[in-house]
Amino acid sequence: QDVRQGSPSIEALFDRFCFHTKEIVDSIKAGYDRHYEVMGRNKPEMVYNLFMYGPIERGLNCSEGGVDILNFNIDGVALATVADSFAAIEQRVVKEKRITWEKLFEVLDKNYEGEENIRLMLKNIKRLGAPDSLADAWAVKIRDYFVWCCKHEGTPKHQLPIIPGMFSHGTIQELGAKLPATPNGRKDGQPISHSNEPDPGF
Repeated sequence: QDVRQGSPSIEALFDRFCFHTKEIVDSIKAGYDRHYEVMGRNKPEMVYNLFMYGPIERGLNCSEGGVDILNFNIDGVALATVADSFAAIEQRVVKEKRITWEKLFEVLDKNYEGEENIRLMLKNIKRLGAPDSLADAWAVKIRDYFVWCCKHEGTPKHQLPIIPGMFSHGTIQELGAKLPATPNGRKDGQPISHSNEPDPGF
C-alpha cells in the first residue's frame, strides 16, 4: 500500500518503513543460511580453522558447525537521515501544519527545485543530537524496531543468531547517490548520515 493513497499519516508511513525494514532483514537472514551451507564447500576457512577450538576436534569447517560462537551481523546505516526525516514530518506537517502531505510529496519528487524555503524549514528543526528533540525519540523507535527484526528470531533454516549494529562502512556517498530527496532537507544524491551519529552541523 502506498502511503500517498487515502489519508496519509505518520503512523502509516512508519508502518511502511517497518514493513520494508523487516523485508530487508529477513532477506539477509535467508542469505546467511545459504552462505552457511555452501561456504565450507566453496571457500573453506583454512587459516581460521587452525586458530579456533572446534573445527579440528569436530572435523568441521567453522562455517559448518565447527565453532560454537558465531558472529553474523546486520548493520543499519543513516539513522540520523531517517530520524530527522520523521521528525521533520511530525513537526512541520503533522503538528504545525506548515505544509500538507501533498506538498511534501511534491517538493520531494522535484528534489526541492524552486522550494528552498521549504527545504530549509524541514531541515531547521531540532535534529538528532539536540536535547529532547523529536528526532531523538524517532531514533530510539527506529533503533528498537531494527534490533527486534534482527534478534527476535534467528535465520529461517539454521536459526543462526544475528547481531544488529550501526555502522556506515564509509559508504555514505555511495548509498546516498542512489537515494532520492528525503524530508530532512537532504537533496537527491547527497550523502546519507554516518552510522548512528548526528548529521554534521546539526
